[in-house]
Amino acid sequence: MVERFTAPMAQPVDLERSCHLRRRADILTVYGGFDEAWYRGSYPDADFFGGSAIDHFLLFGAGLGRGISRAIPRLAAEPELESALLRAPTVSYCIPIMNRPDDIRGTLRANLDENRAFGELVEFVLAFLDDDVPFHTWIRQEFAAEIHSGYLRVIEEQPLPIWHFGRAKNAHRKFASGKVFSSLDGDNFVTRQETEQLLQIFERFGPNFIFHHFSGNWGDGTSGRVSSGMHFYEEVGYDESFLPRQYDEMDFILSTLHRYPGTPLLRLSAENHGLSSKRSQSFIKKSRLKMEVIEVDPVERRPPLNPKGGDYVDGDRLTGTMQTFNQALCFSKNSPTASLRNEYITMAQKARHALLDEVPRSQVIKMIFGRDDFLPRDFAVGPHDVCVFSCVKDDEVFLPALYQHYKALGVRYFFLVDDRSAQPIRQTLPYDDVIVVEPTVGNFATAKTLWLEALMKGTLGDGQWALTIDADEFLDLPAPYTSLTTLAKDLAARGADFAPGVLIDVIPRELSSDFDQRLSTDGFEQIFDHLVWMDQPPTEDYLSSQPIRWGFGPFASISWALDIRYHAFGTLDTLRKIPLLRIQPRRHLNQGFHSLHNADGTEPGTEIWEHDILLPIRHFKLLKLFSEAERYRIASQLEAREQSQYHARTTDNIRRIFGDEWLAQVERLMALPRRVYTPAIAKLAFASMAKNSHRCNDVEPQAMAPGSLEPAST
Repeated sequence: MVERFTAPMAQPVDLERSCHLRRRADILTVYGGFDEAWYRGSYPDADFFGGSAIDHFLLFGAGLGRGISRAIPRLAAEPELESALLRAPTVSYCIPIMNRPDDIRGTLRANLDENRAFGELVEFVLAFLDDDVPFHTWIRQEFAAEIHSGYLRVIEEQPLPIWHFGRAKNAHRKFASGKVFSSLDGDNFVTRQETEQLLQIFERFGPNFIFHHFSGNWGDGTSGRVSSGMHFYEEVGYDESFLPRQYDEMDFILSTLHRYPGTPLLRLSAENHGLSSKRSQSFIKKSRLKMEVIEVDPVERRPPLNPKGGDYVDGDRLTGTMQTFNQALCFSKNSPTASLRNEYITMAQKARHALLDEVPRSQVIKMIFGRDDFLPRDFAVGPHDVCVFSCVKDDEVFLPALYQHYKALGVRYFFLVDDRSAQPIRQTLPYDDVIVVEPTVGNFATAKTLWLEALMKGTLGDGQWALTIDADEFLDLPAPYTSLTTLAKDLAARGADFAPGVLIDVIPRELSSDFDQRLSTDGFEQIFDHLVWMDQPPTEDYLSSQPIRWGFGPFASISWALDIRYHAFGTLDTLRKIPLLRIQPRRHLNQGFHSLHNADGTEPGTEIWEHDILLPIRHFKLLKLFSEAERYRIASQLEAREQSQYHARTTDNIRRIFGDEWLAQVERLMALPRRVYTPAIAKLAFASMAKNSHRCNDVEPQAMAPGSLEPAST
């Protein structure tokens, strides 16, 4: 077999007892006949427990051998029930199933018969994730004896809207009661030799191991077979933020090894193994992941009912892009450094573009949000209507004013992605034209624009108009436009498919000791009514910085004059935005809406500033520096770099702004030259700088290097 390897002991999640109680509850429910009045009368200590009599029995009575009714005063009188209740299996074979009854019809009887030799050491836990009631009933009737004994347990969970490996595999976390978790697909067979091998591994290693049963042949049903100590499954488990398929089991393995360095990874002796791909090997080397690999000899196995060809991933572009995206999520979350994490965030960004190009319009919404029934019955968008698309998290301070502002500009619908806000957006904006969805895939750093583009692709047609903003961004229309609809109509007539904008950080006219009180009474739009204005020419350092050269090139004076954060704190963010655009196939947003990426590799450069329509965007981000409540929230979000939702440079910039003594930071801001903000002033300033002496003709625009990080989001 294998030599014993001692790994650091992981602290198990305290679910073992509750899982056993659920198992006992399952058994008792199937058996029936529990008499609560009799139990309380026979065992007065149940009244001191504070819960129900059946809970007392499950927690204490069963272990003490107490009975369940007058007919069964002691469990010893019903040996079959006693054996089922006191069963303590070592291995839990966990089988999720959704809308594939033929798989279970073809494998379950064979698996149960094959492994009866192990008696009390094994349980099979079948979790139904569909609403196929006739089939569920058939299972309970066909396998009644196995269910009564506890050898087979049948769980009916909330049906999944679509099949998702991570959510399906995690369905057993509340129910499996063995010391070892072992994943088994519905069409998989498990032989007696495989179970014997797994029990031997547990005998030698205890619960501190992870075992990949992959044979080395892709598509033969073994790549998804993973066994581990139950506490690894309960604490690490499968990542439910992944796309529905691919790399889920490898993430479970890598995430476990990352969290518990030194845990032995057992795998079958084979030339090919689950982590042998170039990307996986590169990550292991770069992350310096500590792995103790132990190879074991293959044993007799039986192929699955539905084997796939070995090239099933390479032959399907959608499957391949899902694998790349999920790999990137796995590698980024398990990266030990910010720079390595950003490398894999960039990988995820490229994969999401390919994914959106491949997923059909009819499927994309359900894949990303788990549902597609949120549009109102009378939903209709005209050719020049403009819809807002925004990702929001805990920005309720801005949302009511945001809605009123853009409603006044003629926005047709508001599509808002609620990134797990503490106060749900639906409570803040309970309006019929506000459509709120919650993502089921990815996180902010890797999937913000995946969420928004999926919404655009699934709700708007090609050529329709979208306005991409953050909750603290208030776009103003330059004269003579009176609505976004008239602007969109004019742009279309000119043959333009987007309009550029510039972020203008606004600040108050003066400091106030009762700022938060004024904020609640006067409103932030009335308080933050000034912009910074720098008349002197930009410095060489500013002109030569990569974010400025990429974003503005020869028009850097536009940014310089308004760049309050650079002048106050020395941080470099890009103030460039492309907020208004027409939906086009194979066109994508970057994370901060600073540019547009086309599938052919092209993107608009600094010539966008030659456009004669420039949109000023009041940016209220610095409100969070002036408000005590908001400063506290920002500080709590940035306690650890790993928790930041932004790229590394943007995170560092936020730390520099919000990390020092706040009053000193505010004083730096208030010492800068400033003037009252009006859209007219902004328009005149942009036109003046773009056409006259403020243009820096000696500075050439510079594209971002291929594969480099995108400019930091502001």
